[in-house]
Amino acid sequence: MSDNAFGNFQENELRTGIFRSADVTVWAASTAYVVGDKVVPLTGTPDGNVYLCIAAGTSDSAEPTWATAFGSTTSETGASTVQWVTCQIGTLKTPLQMALFDDSETITSILDGLGTEVTGTSYARVSVDPDDAVWTADAVDGTTANASDIVFPTAGSNDWTTARAVVLLNPNDEVVFAGQLNSDRVIGDAETFKINAGDLVINID
Repeated sequence: MSDNAFGNFQENELRTGIFRSADVTVWAASTAYVVGDKVVPLTGTPDGNVYLCIAAGTSDSAEPTWATAFGSTTSETGASTVQWVTCQIGTLKTPLQMALFDDSETITSILDGLGTEVTGTSYARVSVDPDDAVWTADAVDGTTANASDIVFPTAGSNDWTTARAVVLLNPNDEVVFAGQLNSDRVIGDAETFKINAGDLVINID
């Protein structure tokens, strides 16, 4: 595998882990699975593993006995041709919120955990949780963009403080992404700040 191909793989996995819908399902009987599907066991105590389909087919009517050692293979019973390889749970998928930060710090400082969030009447963060309806997937690299409009609340009676950057935060208020607006913005009384679908592009490299 070339460095570029491996880099693309890493970028896609990271992008999927942060932004896309959870693609791990609970194993089900008599269900068609294709190579690349991921499941967790239907019964028993969760073992911290995810099972990746490496041979397609329809699952058996009885749940297999999972081979729990990392990298081991589980073959379905009966006439089923489905096979699974044991993987471990990876990137934690967390809720995400979009915020506006003011003009007091640079993007570099914001990424370092500094910066001040915009304030003003009716200002609030917007939820942009990991979901295929919210974030797009590029077929080649780790690029993602907002799949739908991101709309902030309508400003109240007073102007908000000057916005310079859009910032993506996890539940611990840690910065996941920060990007500078094309120009500083003052969101005035009764104005609504919106990022149109596709205008916010995040490239993981």
